[in-house]
Amino acid sequence: MRQRYLLKISQLPTAMEDVLQKNAKTPEAMQAEKYMHELYRLYQHELHSLYASQKRHDQFMNQWVHQMKTPISVIELLLQDDRPLDKKNVQEEIDRLRRGLDMVLVNARLENFEDAYASRTGCIKDNSDCNC
Repeated sequence: MRQRYLLKISQLPTAMEDVLQKNAKTPEAMQAEKYMHELYRLYQHELHSLYASQKRHDQFMNQWVHQMKTPISVIELLLQDDRPLDKKNVQEEIDRLRRGLDMVLVNARLENFEDAYASRTGCIKDNSDCNC
């Protein structure tokens, strides 16, 4: 039994699920299994959060790029027209570009802010034997 367990943990895992065992017989092995299952659950939760965040970022960037292409196309069309350039229309499109650039900068700052000030739990007692 112990040799089987040692053999199992001496082999390198090929997938995250390889750490999830359910054949423990001793209290120590059962505790190790419980620990690994919880660690795996936390890993999956964090991975899911990262994927969701990346998906939101990708959607935002795709929409943003589309919004930035529109004013550029309008300005190009205005420049191709033989009539005198309508400065008001050009200025409106420039303003749209400026707002779009400001929006992506704000979004980048918010992402950095969230990373820098992520909520963390910890002990705030001022003694060395704190067991938080």
